[in-house]
Order: sequence, then structure tokens, then C-alpha cells
Amino acid sequence: MHSVGAEIRQLLVQAKRFEWLGDQKDRHEKQEAIRYNQDLQREASALRGTVQHNQSVLARQRKELEEAKEEAVSAEGLLEPVCHPWRYSGRADL
Repeated sequence: MHSVGAEIRQLLVQAKRFEWLGDQKDRHEKQEAIRYNQDLQREASALRGTVQHNQSVLARQRKELEEAKEEAVSAEGLLEPVCHPWRYSGRADL
């Protein structure tokens, strides 16, 4: 037959065990959340790098486009007007 004191001690041991298990579960969940947060931070950092790269490429492409437009405008001024012989020769039989 168990005494009341023994039962109380057993309940206290169980309570401590449940508290320990709860702490372990909390610790595990916290560690998991920390790992997830670190993964998200790494992914965000990689995406920031991608955005910076894309902005750099876009800036370079815009510059190249402007240069190509300027070259096209300059080239238009260098072209001689095309004279069609049938139009400007003065000959009606062409």
C-alpha cells in the first residue's frame, strides 16, 4: 500500500518529466523556426543579388540601346539620297 507522500513524490516526478518534455519540444520548435528563418534570410540575400544583377544588366542594355539609336540617327545623316534612274534621268522611255 502506497502512502500519500509516495504518491505525491511520484506525481512530482511525472510533473518534472512532463515539464522537461515540454521544454525539449519548445527547444526543438525554436531550433526549427531558427533554421527556417536562416533559410529564408539566405534565400532573400540570393534574391537581392539577383535583383542587383538584373538591374545592372538592364542599365547596360538601356545604354546600349541609346547608343544604337544615336548611331542609327548618325548613319541616316550619312546616307546619300537614292536616285532612281527612271525617275530622275529625264528619259520618259524607262
